[in-house]
Amino acid sequence: MQNNSSPSRIELLAPAGSTDAFHAALDAGANAVYLGSSAFNARLRARNFSLRSLAFLVPYAHGRNVKVYLTLNTLVQQHELAPAITLLHQAQQIGIDAVIVQDLGIARIMREHFPGLALHASTQMVLHNSAGVAAAEKLGARRAILSRELSLDEIRLIKQRTRIEMEVFVHGALCYSLSGACLASSWIGGASGNRGCCTQVCRRKFSGGSDAGHYFSCRDLSAIHLVPHFIEAGVESLKIEGRMKSAEYIHTVVSAYRRAIDNPDDIPRLAETLRYDLSRTKTALFFEGVRQEGIIDADGGPGTGIPLGTVLSQTGDSITLATEEKIGAGDYIRIQPADGFEGRNFKVRSVSAKGSPRRFCLADGAQARVGDTAYWTSRKSAADAVRGERKVTTTPAHYSERFARAGEIGAAYSCRPHGRPPMADGLYLKIDNPAWFPLLEKQTCRAVIASCQYDDMRRMAVNDRIIGPWAGRLIAGLPLFIAEEEMAQWQELVTMFRQRGVDRFCASNLGHRRIIGTGGEVIADYPLWALNRAAQSALVDLLGHAVCSYSIEDDVLNVRTIIAPAGLMTVFCRPPLFISRIRPGVGTGAELTDANGNRFITAERNGLFYLLAREPFCLFGKRAKLQQMGITRFVIDLSFFPPERALLDEIMQCWLEGRRYPGGSLGNFKRGLK
Repeated sequence: MQNNSSPSRIELLAPAGSTDAFHAALDAGANAVYLGSSAFNARLRARNFSLRSLAFLVPYAHGRNVKVYLTLNTLVQQHELAPAITLLHQAQQIGIDAVIVQDLGIARIMREHFPGLALHASTQMVLHNSAGVAAAEKLGARRAILSRELSLDEIRLIKQRTRIEMEVFVHGALCYSLSGACLASSWIGGASGNRGCCTQVCRRKFSGGSDAGHYFSCRDLSAIHLVPHFIEAGVESLKIEGRMKSAEYIHTVVSAYRRAIDNPDDIPRLAETLRYDLSRTKTALFFEGVRQEGIIDADGGPGTGIPLGTVLSQTGDSITLATEEKIGAGDYIRIQPADGFEGRNFKVRSVSAKGSPRRFCLADGAQARVGDTAYWTSRKSAADAVRGERKVTTTPAHYSERFARAGEIGAAYSCRPHGRPPMADGLYLKIDNPAWFPLLEKQTCRAVIASCQYDDMRRMAVNDRIIGPWAGRLIAGLPLFIAEEEMAQWQELVTMFRQRGVDRFCASNLGHRRIIGTGGEVIADYPLWALNRAAQSALVDLLGHAVCSYSIEDDVLNVRTIIAPAGLMTVFCRPPLFISRIRPGVGTGAELTDANGNRFITAERNGLFYLLAREPFCLFGKRAKLQQMGITRFVIDLSFFPPERALLDEIMQCWLEGRRYPGGSLGNFKRGLK
């Protein structure tokens, strides 16, 4: 085992999705590992760990000066609070060094009932500026795991303006959407990426007209050449992604970053070493500047590995490939079918003589067709280096199977504002284009939430024809992602609106309450996920929002358990399935279809790129039921729809009659949220 101490104070944090990967990380020199139990973690498809195994492995790691962080980084429904609280109790007993958290309710519960457990705010919280980090600190976080989409300059600024520790992803797979802002898997099949059930929609092939491609499939992140810059910036932890990856991958990557930290002069030759992590083509994303080149691999497949070309011929279990790669018996090749769905790995039994093309005899059951793409996914030599039985002889930590107070703690929270909520009952309309205002003049609604392009918002703030008639019924909305250097201009915009008598705002990110400043009335929009009462109370009591929103990906059974006086329900919208800082491999306004016939539209707003569902989310037909449940405030979101009178009339008529808009979907409301 290598020495886990380093000349620099920076931590090297490695993933562990299995016991073999855990040992590989320690052997390669990780200072800390992060892993998940069998529930409440964002990689439920990994093998993960039982509490019994963690009771042995945590003391074992501590004996080698390695920390262990537990991922509890998913959204938690109300009925799941008690088992999640029990898991926190067990983690504390076992000696877990920190818990990585997305859910605001879990954060509040940790802050108040488990102060001895360090809270690390997950990248799923979309922490991308100093305002968001400050909000995470207010929730009790000791460390912020920043969004992947930041530049080094932005990270430096955030570090200078905040007090808690910073953790940055430096290697591994990239989600296309901002982590914590993806609804694609949930919308298509109810399997929420926010709850560990991602079906990797961004890796699929999409068709639009005569063209097709993997328009949202990102290359893999690799920033080993920037390690000295992260150290200079004061980042406390460098994080490697990969809880779904093999032990040999973990060993290869962690070893390289260990050497980069300890011996920076070795960095130039380590990039070639990392070629044999056998993942995707590499990108540094935006670390060296927010530029869009070399990120999306629209022509590549959804899986990982070094491309070997297409299958030239196939006979039984043998295939022919034209490749110069040094593949040997015992290695693994993945055959990627031409339809774009993820392929299967097969072991290489034998390889023909050198030259090109070469014939590979694969394990029994290999399925391949001429034209399929092959990828080199595992090396026998790397696998042998980490293979072998490990005996963990450490005395296990004691922990209780049950926690008597779990139910009591989970039931103690409510979202009851002081006095009557200032936001009136009734209907609210949301728009992203000022051209809607003339069409809304005769509509009966309590207020209009305007969340438009920045330049449109500035013009709106000084436009008497808008501010005059609408000032008393206008709520100004902020975009989900506001880069560090853009915060000042949005704060100035808030001041402009306040000077014109508008003092109500709509927040969709943790940082917005701080950008808006003290006073005023701030609505927490649905991207500030609240699937339990503790999360609602965190938004209202701790972070100062007047109203919280029910999630558009939630189901009726859970919503029924969290009805709150300060609750707002979106009943119509075009769901943003991806929200990204990364430009896709297809233009804005494209109409796309996947292999299953699902239809989508691309859009761009405030420098962010969206993949939208073609069919709207619509609960108009459930209006009476929602009112019977106690929901009294509703939002019709017209964002991403063209401002047309006929369209507006049709939508509003459906609302008034309580019938579903043509083609509208209930999402998970009836079918349930996984």
